[in-house]
Amino acid sequence: MQATRLRRRAVRAGIAAAVLAAGLVAATSAGATTYSWTAAMDGAQQCASHLPCDPDGSGTAAITADTAANRVCGTFTWANVAAPVGFGHIHEGAYGQPENIGFTINLFGPPTSTAGFPSGTSGCAIVPGTVITEMARWPGQFLATIHNTQYAGGAIRGQLGTTTLRLCDLVKLCPKPPVP
Repeated sequence: MQATRLRRRAVRAGIAAAVLAAGLVAATSAGATTYSWTAAMDGAQQCASHLPCDPDGSGTAAITADTAANRVCGTFTWANVAAPVGFGHIHEGAYGQPENIGFTINLFGPPTSTAGFPSGTSGCAIVPGTVITEMARWPGQFLATIHNTQYAGGAIRGQLGTTTLRLCDLVKLCPKPPVP
């Protein structure tokens, strides 16, 4: 009798564990999100950060991100930028502020490249899903930029969005926005 009760408990515990595990897998898959941004890049935005810039340069960065694949991809186009363009990436940085070079998502070209990529170059990088979520939450704190040999600090750049970061966001105390 005692052995039968123990077996039933073990079976129930096994079923409960299987249901819990299935729920966790479903929650993880269901939480995957994709995002996209289009950043209008130009020399004026780079100049506003008090760094050397290509004042006549312009371009676009079409960025996509997927938290399930932990992947960020981008296609960069540009015009009136002195050749050769060596690399393009995303940095953390607010409008009018220098980029944080400690935060770089490199999407094409190694940082030392002088290869001369053509306009329309695309690339991808593996990025933690938590970083992608932060980019989606505060797109105004991230920028796309391209670098060339003439403007090694960045020829042109553009913000991924216009949101501003508030102190309460940093300490996670801001009121939650209403759900649409």
